[in-house]
Amino acid sequence: MGLPAAVIGLGDAGTLAPCVSDVVVAEYREALPRPAVAPSKPVTVRLPLSDIEHARVLAEKRGLGYQTRIEILLNEAIQRERRKASWQSAAQVENLRRPRTIGRGQSRLASGAACHRA
Repeated sequence: MGLPAAVIGLGDAGTLAPCVSDVVVAEYREALPRPAVAPSKPVTVRLPLSDIEHARVLAEKRGLGYQTRIEILLNEAIQRERRKASWQSAAQVENLRRPRTIGRGQSRLASGAACHRA
């Protein structure tokens, strides 16, 4: 999606012609849909210096600031733990639904009620 060439004044080489005003470009950028950003809150966290240095190196390789890289890494770890917790709770629910055999023809449901086979 973009402004038509006639509106933004593209030259022959595809470059912006001097007739394009900053106001037109600013209005166009304001009209673009923006991704939803979750509300955030600044926090202070103490990290080992070695972790900060490693984050700086990783961030530099990706062209990011180290704080942004730390934020991304933390978010990925939290999402991974949330998925892991949801899998575990799904497994726990499934285990509760499955009758457990107690002995000789009896099984006990998760609710504790005993069942007798005929």
